[in-house]
Amino acid sequence: TNVDDETASVIVSALSGNTQEDGTTGTFTVKLASDPVDDVTIGLTSQDTGEGTVSVSAVTFGSGDSTWNVLQTVTVIGVDDFNDDGDVEFVIHTGTPDSATDAKYPALTVVDITGTNIDDDTASVIVSAASGDTEEDGTTATFTVKLSSDPYDDVTIAFTSSDTTEGTVSPAAVTFGSGDNTWNVNQQVTVTGVDDVRDDGDIQYVIQTGTPESSSDSAYPLLTVDDVTVTNVDDETASVVVSAISGDTQEDGTAATFTVKLASDPTDDVTVSFVSSDTTEGTVSPSSVTFGAGDNTWNVNQQVTVTGVDDVRDDNDVEFVIQTASPMSDADAAYPLLSPNDVTLTNLDDETASVVVSLASGDTQEDTTTASFTVKLASDPTAEVVISLTSSDTTEGTVSASAITFGAGDGTWNVNQVLTVTGVDDDVDDDNVQFSVVTGTPASADAKYSVLTADDVTLTNVDDDTAECDCERSIREHTGGRHHRHLHREARFGPRGRRHDSVILTSISGATQEDGTTATFDVKLASDPVDDITIGLSSSNTAEGTVNPATLTYTAGSGAWNVNQQVTVTGVDDDVDDGDIAYTIVTATPVSTSDGKYPALSPDDVTVTNTDDDT
Repeated sequence: TNVDDETASVIVSALSGNTQEDGTTGTFTVKLASDPVDDVTIGLTSQDTGEGTVSVSAVTFGSGDSTWNVLQTVTVIGVDDFNDDGDVEFVIHTGTPDSATDAKYPALTVVDITGTNIDDDTASVIVSAASGDTEEDGTTATFTVKLSSDPYDDVTIAFTSSDTTEGTVSPAAVTFGSGDNTWNVNQQVTVTGVDDVRDDGDIQYVIQTGTPESSSDSAYPLLTVDDVTVTNVDDETASVVVSAISGDTQEDGTAATFTVKLASDPTDDVTVSFVSSDTTEGTVSPSSVTFGAGDNTWNVNQQVTVTGVDDVRDDNDVEFVIQTASPMSDADAAYPLLSPNDVTLTNLDDETASVVVSLASGDTQEDTTTASFTVKLASDPTAEVVISLTSSDTTEGTVSASAITFGAGDGTWNVNQVLTVTGVDDDVDDDNVQFSVVTGTPASADAKYSVLTADDVTLTNVDDDTAECDCERSIREHTGGRHHRHLHREARFGPRGRRHDSVILTSISGATQEDGTTATFDVKLASDPVDDITIGLSSSNTAEGTVNPATLTYTAGSGAWNVNQQVTVTGVDDDVDDGDIAYTIVTATPVSTSDGKYPALSPDDVTVTNTDDDT
């Protein structure tokens, strides 16, 4: 007997290693222990295809072809899922060998292959970082939440803010469903910055995530989820808000205003003080303002008034500053560190350096009637001011002082100094003559006054020289055979005692007679002419009377203009009884080369009667 040393059996190796849900595979090998008398097929199935699958459903070994003892490798592939289900053991079942005619192998039971599929899912809540900071102006930040694995039941996660005075969260909770593919979909959570009115800096706070809640999932409720840290950016900065000045002050007392408020609510009362850099130009009221903490007055404008201060000098428009001191507070740390803006403004000057010269009180007259005017300054000079005074024509008027002085800072600058102007007489009919009291350029170290031109004072010296024609003449009128003598006075006094005619003729001394009896009258001028004057004389009837001299001459400036020159009228005889005959001594218009007054006159003629001596 030949003893057989082969035993029909299926040799299956152990699995080479665990599979993993990420697709890592394991292998095992299968071969037969002896050559079958017919082909042998062995089926392969996974007991849990949710954890692992087998690369082939069966392996076959041929009979008599030498493949029976050749290892056939089978691959086991790990299957992924989304649950945190731990490492799961599974079995690759080997079926009973199948053969058409071989009786040994179908009677065998083949060993199964046990493997473990390593889980790659861990239950966790994935929370992103915040997208940024929140801000007190309402700027938001976001973060997202999702699960790392599909839960076995709905999972709810709640959110709360650690400081709702800095930020709020919405929604208050998010829920992830089981088996609906929402577990790994990011859900967005919004964090909104909350405003306050204090300069409290940028404040960090936390969005706290609660422990996940689930009815039947055992993994997620055990987790501690990450919180989200956010910073709320402060939009308040401690500052003192000082407005622009409403305008300029003026020396007439016109005021200007500005306002002050705080940019944020202080943690303690804050006081801001004010001082003027130049109290001779402007004062400030009130001297300080206080803002309470937490009483909503910090952002209410408080008005500060600046009042212009007057002086008496032309010092131009002067710039000055209302200085704001550093705020004072017992407990607020931010405001005392500040340096608020000062307020710059200009006090408008209402003085202008000028010499105030009044009009003359009236006209001067040649009879020495005076006029007056006053002089003062419009502003207090910085140095003594001397103003000279001169007459433009001392033959018409003189001024009582050659100079006047105004002191600086002694209160005399605006006191009127009275100047008297006296008319000067002459003997010439030169009409009313205009002249001026000339004010010189002020002499002073004050730069304002030394460049001024003061007004001159214009006056008129009223002339009192105009000759009168006081002509008394006798005339005979033949009326009913009787003779009458009439005296005629023809120049009467006009305004200011001046007379209108300027050649003075006296009355005729009597009648002429045919026997040669003469008569006389005198002629003089009322004022000294500016040039020689000649007056022609003629008889209207030389058959009754003749005149001598035929001309009269008055020399200008000789002093003889008011000395009577005698004129003689001589009667002429005839042999006819013709009665007493009236005739006229005709005075011609005065002649002069350059005197403009006398040639414009028409002196009166002289009427004479020649007495007849024939009967």
